[in-house]
Amino acid sequence: MNKIDLIKHLDGENFENFTVENIFSYEEYDILEKSHQQWNTKYFIHSNLNPDFKLRCKKTGVVFWIECKYVQTYVIEEKREIPVKNKQLERYKNLKEPVFYLYGIGIYSQIITSVFLIPLEKMFKEKIFESHLLKHRIQIKKIKNFNELLTLTKGV
Repeated sequence: MNKIDLIKHLDGENFENFTVENIFSYEEYDILEKSHQQWNTKYFIHSNLNPDFKLRCKKTGVVFWIECKYVQTYVIEEKREIPVKNKQLERYKNLKEPVFYLYGIGIYSQIITSVFLIPLEKMFKEKIFESHLLKHRIQIKKIKNFNELLTLTKGV
């Protein structure tokens, strides 16, 4: 793994940790599946084709997926587009449970200043821009249950 890939990997892991510590806490959710670090072997971990987390809401029993995406602040400040992996979108559409993208913006992946929660069906192919993210901004706080998550993603 080269230095740039290592930094991206660590940023992704940091944001995933932020997600379960600050948005989807263990008091409210069970983690049923989590993506794994890709080992430097000949083996491909097929479960890594799924989103980062498969969660179950303890209150409602609803199972859903979260795909975490960390974006550095400068990308937004410079009005750059944020690439979207079309193959990933298509793969996720075949999952039977709902899928949500959670974008975190920050100068560093350990210091997240804004989060955006986008249902799979509202994701754009190819790329998204700040204007689309802003429609899906949520407060950085624990989401207490799946019904609250749905409320946060409605009406946009």
